[in-house]
Amino acid sequence: MCILRRMVIVQPAGSDIFLGTSGVDAICVPVNAKGVAGKGLAKAAAMTWPKWERSYKDCCRLGRMLGREHELHAVPIAGMGRTLHVVSVPTKYHWRESSSLELVTASVERLRDAAASRGWQRVAVPALGCGLGGLAWPLVLAIIERALTDSPTTFLIYPPESA
Repeated sequence: MCILRRMVIVQPAGSDIFLGTSGVDAICVPVNAKGVAGKGLAKAAAMTWPKWERSYKDCCRLGRMLGREHELHAVPIAGMGRTLHVVSVPTKYHWRESSSLELVTASVERLRDAAASRGWQRVAVPALGCGLGGLAWPLVLAIIERALTDSPTTFLIYPPESA
């Protein structure tokens, strides 16, 4: 079997991930495992896609966000002749805590596997854990590049505005 290698494409700093959703199969939303989407990209996603927020909260309430057999939580949102998958990517355990590099690493690896198994061609990924989570962008970018470079999916990476 031949696997086509795609790439990791870093977008210009300050690019709006929500404006870039027209050409992607999925958009990633950094979340905590408690079901609170009160700030940052999670809040913006909740306001944009209420169906995603309800499903994300249910997933957390049922303890499925970080389970051993966990597959990334993705909610299909139909509209404008296509389906966009809004993917919850855990970066922290509790909303009051800082993000965890170990959790970001595990989540990015699960994202890679989910994208391949679901046939997603292009996925938008923000600077996971770097905003309110407090992680350093160079460390997170290295994790993303290491995990996603050899995937059959193209990942569009949106760095923090300060990058």
